[in-house]
Amino acid sequence: SCTLDDSWYFYTDEQIDELNGFVRESTSDEELKTRLESSSSVQDMYAASTDGLMTINVVFTNMGLLGGSTVTPQDVAELSVEQVPAALESYGFTDVTAQLTTVDFAGQKNVPAVAVSAMNGDIATYELLVCLKAGNYSFSVTLCSFTEDVTAQMAELFDRLYVPSADTLAAVKAALPEGYDPETRVVAMTAEAPQSGSYVIVS
Repeated sequence: SCTLDDSWYFYTDEQIDELNGFVRESTSDEELKTRLESSSSVQDMYAASTDGLMTINVVFTNMGLLGGSTVTPQDVAELSVEQVPAALESYGFTDVTAQLTTVDFAGQKNVPAVAVSAMNGDIATYELLVCLKAGNYSFSVTLCSFTEDVTAQMAELFDRLYVPSADTLAAVKAALPEGYDPETRVVAMTAEAPQSGSYVIVS
């Protein structure tokens, strides 16, 4: 989960659909599901700061059965560090550098990532591409800041994993990867407050 204050705004569902080329009025839920399953990459979230100096976007990619069972987040990061410079240069960026790194993200330690710096005209641009995986899907969280590199601080905004049902809380905690602290980072969504632990009341 990403916690943002009122100095940020999230794109609406309609704006996200537009980024993905979906037409909400003419696309049924089943058609959307089919397109999501067949699309190589789909935008899931986009947020921007009101001063225009920071953006966050989340993209997930369906890697299929074979790729889902063999490709790791580290593989995605290594591929990205090779491809990102050419991609940015094709959009007119200069002085592009990309380096493999790791980042503590949403309670998980040493998540593979790519640190990018570039110039867009006379504007310094910095990106941190965080690589994650769940099942057959890879998730890329891109944190971008302009004029000043604050991507590490932006990564700290992702601080919790919310579980929609308290009944599945134990199973989710057991399935988390090594390095993820389930006691401080996993939050149950529930209608009634439990005796202990973190939770969010929903009605």
